[in-house]
Amino acid sequence: MAKATHGDRTPAPVSERIMRRVAIVESGCWIWQGGTDRKGYGMMRAGAADGFRHGYTHRLSYETFVGPIPDGLVIDHLCRVPPCCNPAHLEPVTTGENSRRGIGPSRRKEWARTRTHCFRGHEFTSENILIKKRQRSCRQCERDANTRYRQRKRQQREAA
Repeated sequence: MAKATHGDRTPAPVSERIMRRVAIVESGCWIWQGGTDRKGYGMMRAGAADGFRHGYTHRLSYETFVGPIPDGLVIDHLCRVPPCCNPAHLEPVTTGENSRRGIGPSRRKEWARTRTHCFRGHEFTSENILIKKRQRSCRQCERDANTRYRQRKRQQREAA
């Protein structure tokens, strides 16, 4: 029996792939549980006519559930949560408007103090907060990252 290659199977629709990888939190945000970039924005591969491409999940979600993003506009997170891909929390705006709405240095500290969940959707409780360099972070996310690191190292040792 021959192995199935990627070309032999049809990938699931983008809408289905997005919904499989989100956690819906109390605020209504759809927190992307897959890969993210350095700033916390969700990333995924999406099928295109010329092959596969990487895309931001908030952009793909808006295009899938609402419609095309108008030329010259970017997607603004009204909820201010980078991994959120709930189309109700997204709005196309100009780059200038997105910058004006953004959280600059003067508002960043205030915003950080009022956050109730980490970017992965874990609630900040007294048991789950880790203070690093005077900033709150999530113990569960730290544990998950350490587990992934140990698994990678174990696989490297076994392969050698």
